Amino acid sequence: MTELLKGDPMDGNRRVLRLGERPGDWFFVVAFSFFAFSSFFSDIYCALRVHLTPDSTNFWVRANYWYAADTDPLLLALPTFLWIQTFISAFCFGPFYLVLVYTLVRGRDWIRMSAVIYVSALVYGMFIVLGVEYLGDLPPTNNFKFLAFNLPYLFIPLLLGWRMRRAHPFSVEMPIVTAAPQRQVG
Repeated sequence: MTELLKGDPMDGNRRVLRLGERPGDWFFVVAFSFFAFSSFFSDIYCALRVHLTPDSTNFWVRANYWYAADTDPLLLALPTFLWIQTFISAFCFGPFYLVLVYTLVRGRDWIRMSAVIYVSALVYGMFIVLGVEYLGDLPPTNNFKFLAFNLPYLFIPLLLGWRMRRAHPFSVEMPIVTAAPQRQVG
């Protein structure tokens, strides 16, 4: 069933495109579902200042340690700025990813401005993290693994920003059909 939006009279009637009519959005659904998973099962431990150790009884703490120990010594050191970044990721971006996935699946144009703000915030934050990582005292020890884990958080939001460039990213305008005038008989 098609869904019509009624809003600003200047916009006319709009039809929400089904997810199947927006095949590129499947990429974003998968990517941001993974980002939500990462926020809730990775960043949350640093945000809560859980010490990452190889002998933790918690699988996710050990997984974070596995990544950081031979790749990202800055994450193990967890300076204040990075703790704040992970806190924002776990408690702000994580829930936002769930809303974003919902709006991508359902085709909700109202997410556009929030998505643009998110893109701006995350790209800004990633430039800070990458700058401190590579210009600071504890650079990554495994560049390939570090970039494989981190660059998606820079480039996928930029692609989302491009996707949200139109005022109505998930709907199309429907022509207004008026009834033909009735002929009088007789």
